[in-house]
Amino acid sequence: MKNRAASPTVVRFTIAIAAIALLASGAWWGYKHVMWWTPAGREIAQVVRGAAGVNEVLLTPPQAFTNRPITRAGMLTLARRARAKLADYYTESELTNWSAIATRVLDPKTIHDGKTDAWVVHWRIDWVHLGELTLSSGSAAATAAVEARSNRGILNRMNYTWQLVRTRAGWRIKHEDFAFQPGYGP
Repeated sequence: MKNRAASPTVVRFTIAIAAIALLASGAWWGYKHVMWWTPAGREIAQVVRGAAGVNEVLLTPPQAFTNRPITRAGMLTLARRARAKLADYYTESELTNWSAIATRVLDPKTIHDGKTDAWVVHWRIDWVHLGELTLSSGSAAATAAVEARSNRGILNRMNYTWQLVRTRAGWRIKHEDFAFQPGYGP
């Protein structure tokens, strides 16, 4: 049997159907949601998901979750790693701000018998629901809703807004703002 090349009409029809499907999904999800599917959107999603869990993942020693003591050297190592990891999410004044928070929270002077005051309530991120993403040349704006749950059953939901810039290292958060959703938070 011979393979026949598809006729130009069939090719055009197939492309038209695919284009209609793509445009329809964009209209259904909204243009600002479809942007998450782009390569830049996927990279930004990793950055904002990581940033949403900074307090729970980077600024809480793992020993806090198992109520084990930590040494002064352990706290210094955690602080150094946290400051390095923060550079994967933030840039400029936001990085400076979060680095200062990491230095203060993971200061070995806050250890009392191997435990810190920050270990009173343990939080984890249950989910990050990506909202809108607007891409511009070298910058982006992103929103997300985040749910955090404590080991005591307390539930917090926050709405985040991030302003990002494209750096040599990739997308980084230049400005971050959040607010608790009504009925959640302190």
